Amino acid sequence: MLSDLSDIVNSRPVGIGCKETTKKDGLIMPDSITTRYFLGANSAHGFFSLYDGFAQPEDGVFLHVIKGGPGCGKSSFMKRIGHRAEKAGQDVEYISCSGDPDSLDGVWIPALGVAYADGTAPHVLDPAYPGGGGSYLDLGAFYDEAALRPKLEIGRAHV
Repeated sequence: MLSDLSDIVNSRPVGIGCKETTKKDGLIMPDSITTRYFLGANSAHGFFSLYDGFAQPEDGVFLHVIKGGPGCGKSSFMKRIGHRAEKAGQDVEYISCSGDPDSLDGVWIPALGVAYADGTAPHVLDPAYPGGGGSYLDLGAFYDEAALRPKLEIGRAHV
């Protein structure tokens, strides 16, 4: 076991990168480098997290923290942002979810100085300086409550 984790905790995560060339309407788009890595892991000693060091305003990054319930589209939203940035030729770093590697916990576009992260458990995040260095995006504000309420009653009837 490592007795000193300071080198790991104090260094920027390094992931696996690949350079991708895309075509759109027969034209070759600029190359972009995509990197994927984890910032958290479940261990024998509990959840280990490096999320506190992700996308800091001191590094010139504006962090949008996404809130909302399960299934509201946080990961899908970040995937779309990342793919659009790649198509525009931007390098993109994807933070995979340690519990479900097909889901995203974050996306960072270094050249734009902007990142998005899932701010819900188990890695609850808040912007360090709301408004100046980050913001909240509440996807729960887009729930169709009128359509969901009848489904709740159906679910209760089966319990």
